[in-house]
Amino acid sequence: MSHRNATISLVFRVVAPLALLSSCALAEEPLDEVEGDEAQPYNLGSSPWLWKTGDSGQFMGYATSDYFCTLVSIRGPFYGAGEEVRVNRAPAIGEPGKYKWYLSGDSQQPGVMAFAACIRSVLGYTGETLWSQGEPAKDLGPTNDRVCFLSRIRGHFMGDGEQVRIRKSVGRWLLDGTSQQSGVRAGARCVYSSPDFMSAFEHYVHNGGSGAASLQIGGNGDGNGDDDFCGITRVKGQLGVQSEFAVWPINGPWFVSIRSDTPGPLGVGARCLFHEFIVP
Repeated sequence: MSHRNATISLVFRVVAPLALLSSCALAEEPLDEVEGDEAQPYNLGSSPWLWKTGDSGQFMGYATSDYFCTLVSIRGPFYGAGEEVRVNRAPAIGEPGKYKWYLSGDSQQPGVMAFAACIRSVLGYTGETLWSQGEPAKDLGPTNDRVCFLSRIRGHFMGDGEQVRIRKSVGRWLLDGTSQQSGVRAGARCVYSSPDFMSAFEHYVHNGGSGAASLQIGGNGDGNGDDDFCGITRVKGQLGVQSEFAVWPINGPWFVSIRSDTPGPLGVGARCLFHEFIVP
């Protein structure tokens, strides 16, 4: 594939933000790669899509080769395998060969919420790879031509023993986790890019056992995060009734932020794509 330039353009829907800043059964996406071509920037607004307990799946646009969506925030109690939030690519009913992006979830607890954001003008992305508790790490591909984000999270997150993550190992992206509870599962999807235009390392924030914490991760020093895009790469700790975390642009720059009113550790990691990026 030759080198081609593409401008990142955020595509959000206006909803009420987090304090920090009926589930829908959908067909699973095919595990294939989607290769994009150059496309014109497009922007719909300034805040992400929202799904909460009791909602149906939220349609976020057609899953064309240049349009990519991922999780950016989760809130509320994850007490077992009954709790899951996800961004998935499902067949468009009655439209052969077409797919749609949905934000959806399942929950046996009140107060579970998830936010997702999308970018247009990406030059391709992978299908979703799933990891479940007890399985070995899943290979997501080489680190020199893509960056990967968590696309779904499920299970009982009680403390520092519970973690799902995307990590680097010997030039490969890996998806795995740890758990002392039950039903922990995660999904990941990758966007193609050059290493020059993605985070060299993971930005990680931990609340030390209680309270809130935040860290600026995007904006690339120019104070303007409109042409950056960041996503979740790790979740660790307790997801209780008053727990929430977000990878979110605040007055321009992107931040990773966490808050919990219930005593218990909580940590979140994120990576970013910066400005124009090149896909090899």
